[in-house]
Amino acid sequence: MYAVRKFDLSLLEEGEEYVTDITVVTASLFPLECGTDEISIAKISKLLENGKDSEGWVRKGRLRLGTKSLIFEPNAITHPLLKFKFSLISVLNECEKSDIYKQFSSTNCICLSLSHVTSIPMGICNGKTRCISPYKLHKIKNPLNNFTFFIFFTNQQARSNLLVNLKNAQNGSFVNKLLNKTRFNKMSIENLENVELGLVDTIWAWRVKNMVRQRGMVAIGDKCIYFEPCPNFSNVSCKKIYLRDIIYVFKRQCSLEPSGLEIISLDEEGKKDYRCLFLEFTLPHQRDAIVHHMKAIIPQVFRAQESNEFLKVMQGYWINGRISNFHYLDFLNCIGGRSRHDLSQYPVFPWILSDYTSAQLDLSDASSFRDLSKPIGALNDQRLKALIVRMQEFKIDNLGNMSVACHDKVDYDCEGCLKRLWECGYYLYGSHYSSLALVVHLLIRLMPESQLRLYEGNFDSWNRCFHSIGDTYSSIINDHNCFYELIPDMFQGNEDFLLNNLNIETSQGRLDNVILPPWANGNAKTFLNLHRKALECDFVSFNLAKWIDLIFGFKQSGYRAVKSHNVFHPFTYLNNIRDRYGGGSFEGNIKTINYTKALKALIEIMDPHAVKVQAKEFGQAPLQLFTEPHPERQRFPQFNPNEVLQYKPWFLYINSNLDKFPELVSFISSSAEHVEKIEPHVSIADPTKLIKCRNYNDFKCMNININTPQVTSLTHKNDDYIFTHTDGSITHVNYITNSPKNCFITSHSIACACNVSDRSGVVALGTSGGTIIFISIPRLLQVEGDGDDLPTPHQNFDSGLHSISISTSHDSITSLIHLSDHLAIGCLDESIYLLSLKGLKVSSNFDGLDGPAESIASYDNLLVAACGNKFNAKQNGFQSICLWDTRGRPSYLWKYSNSVVTEKYHGKLNVGISPNYFAALDGSGSFTYWDLRMLSTTNYFKSDICNHYVGNYFTSPIAHFNGVSCPENSDCILFVTADSLTTTNLSRFNFSGANCEILVSIPPVNVSEAISHQSQAISLADSLVSVDLDNGILYSFY
Repeated sequence: MYAVRKFDLSLLEEGEEYVTDITVVTASLFPLECGTDEISIAKISKLLENGKDSEGWVRKGRLRLGTKSLIFEPNAITHPLLKFKFSLISVLNECEKSDIYKQFSSTNCICLSLSHVTSIPMGICNGKTRCISPYKLHKIKNPLNNFTFFIFFTNQQARSNLLVNLKNAQNGSFVNKLLNKTRFNKMSIENLENVELGLVDTIWAWRVKNMVRQRGMVAIGDKCIYFEPCPNFSNVSCKKIYLRDIIYVFKRQCSLEPSGLEIISLDEEGKKDYRCLFLEFTLPHQRDAIVHHMKAIIPQVFRAQESNEFLKVMQGYWINGRISNFHYLDFLNCIGGRSRHDLSQYPVFPWILSDYTSAQLDLSDASSFRDLSKPIGALNDQRLKALIVRMQEFKIDNLGNMSVACHDKVDYDCEGCLKRLWECGYYLYGSHYSSLALVVHLLIRLMPESQLRLYEGNFDSWNRCFHSIGDTYSSIINDHNCFYELIPDMFQGNEDFLLNNLNIETSQGRLDNVILPPWANGNAKTFLNLHRKALECDFVSFNLAKWIDLIFGFKQSGYRAVKSHNVFHPFTYLNNIRDRYGGGSFEGNIKTINYTKALKALIEIMDPHAVKVQAKEFGQAPLQLFTEPHPERQRFPQFNPNEVLQYKPWFLYINSNLDKFPELVSFISSSAEHVEKIEPHVSIADPTKLIKCRNYNDFKCMNININTPQVTSLTHKNDDYIFTHTDGSITHVNYITNSPKNCFITSHSIACACNVSDRSGVVALGTSGGTIIFISIPRLLQVEGDGDDLPTPHQNFDSGLHSISISTSHDSITSLIHLSDHLAIGCLDESIYLLSLKGLKVSSNFDGLDGPAESIASYDNLLVAACGNKFNAKQNGFQSICLWDTRGRPSYLWKYSNSVVTEKYHGKLNVGISPNYFAALDGSGSFTYWDLRMLSTTNYFKSDICNHYVGNYFTSPIAHFNGVSCPENSDCILFVTADSLTTTNLSRFNFSGANCEILVSIPPVNVSEAISHQSQAISLADSLVSVDLDNGILYSFY
């Protein structure tokens, strides 16, 4: 099988740096032991002279030199790499100084003799070599022997260079000579670019990727930022990023130093979603110099992390359901110091489910979920009690030592007691919820090299490997040393980390695919889809703010963390505390940082390097972003699993949908030149150039002649129309047969009606007595006779046979609308009630309107209602509009109030809502609409209100402004305007183009009502039903 040999820097030791490499030939009897005697040398010499390699003892390849070891990489990919640690080399001979080596025809060789050799087997994955098996350590059995290797070079100069570099690497002088003598290669600079930093004074940094650090030089000009690896063993001499392609830059803490910089840019070649350059600078002040230069050219790329307003806007987006739970958590991790390119500070996501055993996952059952208000360690009460008892027996003394204390029981109501516990280093959990070991544990199938690097060439023990989702959850719930949360990969679309596609072998056997919960049906893709669906479901959305308080918020540290049982080892708060107090160099300002007493005592007695290593490997809490309780989510939009961008990082989702997030354009517009700022605008349609206009002759008119009191509302089922009247009766008319039937329903006036089900023919009626009456049209039509035997106002209507009555309010019902399995009911008491059609019980009560709801509209769990014509002391009209999420809190998301002059106000205030807009229209011709995508925080739209006067579209004044409807999944609104002297028009306003078109014009009538439900509005292009409330004239347009 053909494959490309690719050297991986993770094969180096921790803290080891790459020096150089060279082409060589090795000759050895390895893995056989031999000495340096003449017999052994003669045997190897004979092999070389014959040129035979039948036993694989003579191999061609590259010798790679690090600062702690030599690695021989054979050309044949079936042969393992051989690693020789400097500390284990007993003989390093230049061959020519000894007579026994004269048997060789060439003196361009060196001899290595050592007691231990590490062989590193390689596998082939996607055409490249990968390290997917544990290293094998070979030890000599006979202490008189060694493993001996003869390394031949192409010429004497190559050998001499290697020996010089080897000597420098062994004595530690290599790095100093590199830093002092090497300069950035000017040939890598873009033509005509003015480079201000990195050419005169070399700026050194490491490029960080997963667990690998590669040293190099950084330079920056007015066009690009450059990273030149040094030494460089790749085919690319310099990595270059155009400043125009950078979309975000984040300053990072690396090993407790403010020296990191993460640069996110678009991929100009289009091969990847994005590119990331994570740099750790040798000197923190050089990072600051690079940042200062970048801010002078592209300041907007830093605002996501540095601007509090950016955080507030993103928080508002999440609260109002405009970004997903996943993207909000991803954003908080990002500005909280976490990065996908630094495994020691990887993003942290919550365990959300508790059901990993059922055949079906029920997301409507609260017991399927983990309690997000508690940290992992507090989910098991028995374990928590045991941990509390154990930690009450210890404290950290002034020297940083743990000693027996025999504390009394912790008083969780005493704030001062909790503060003292925090100061003395009290903690419950001996391991952190996010650490380097955890990340490589979960991603072993995706990046096995990282775990091999962490455990010095071995995988973790078989019992501790990641085998099963259910077993892992059981461990974090029950074990006394396991408290970790999850990683974002658990909610994204790449299932490779759950499958052993790399064919990884451990010392105890082949690693299988991860065992999934039964409800995943053995399919990793199904698991990820359901797991993501669970993350975005209503239960998690409603409770996620409590988990944010624990990880990023006010319960993360301090006495509130103690009270919430959310306390970890003091070392896990080092980054957080240093960021809060603006710490510079870790070793230079220990005394200036406001550490707790216990943490300061630990730092002062430990070696600084040891502190950094422990902080890196043990885990660090994210930066604290909130000091007050995080607001709860108020809108819970439905997750769309088919949208690819939903699985991408937050910054890609935002930058790919800037039209949905206009508030952020001002933050990042300069770095995304292709995005234009969206501003509201008004354009008036020319009636002579309408796209579509129908004449009255194309339609039919039918006079019904209803001889009853005034008609109050109209609804229909297919060709059956129901009129409601002020005397409590209804009239049924079939458009085909034109045979009206009148039936008395109640002694109260019927104010409104809506169709509940086209299939069953159930219609809901709202009365002035505060009752909802459900009538069955099919049953009603089965009543025989000419109407003499129908119920009269003096009779009790047969409830249950033709109708069901339910009292919902003590006040009159003013408006009614059908929402899936609920009714939204507007009442005279200025409230909106949500009536469940399953149990016929009021499930919610929404308030905030300043008057009775005259009209209600809904789309995708958003509910908008309006009231008007409420007069104040000055006899001015007062309009009020409120917006709610039916699955959230009863308080409104947004409210609008407006005073109107009484003389100009006619008719009720109508509202309509579409996927991205909602609008209010009144009888004076005032048409106001808002963009839902611009709702950033509660009670606040960041865009200007767009006012339109419908009268501008027509040639005569408007006498009536009537029914409003929004076609489903369409950003337009349909409405009826009428003038008794001229014409009645069915018009359509398109939000996207802010233009209006007349669809239908009919002869002069006094039209005062139109059907305005979404299900009926879909077919309005083909039919519209309206009624003259004075004359009982029914119009049907086909």
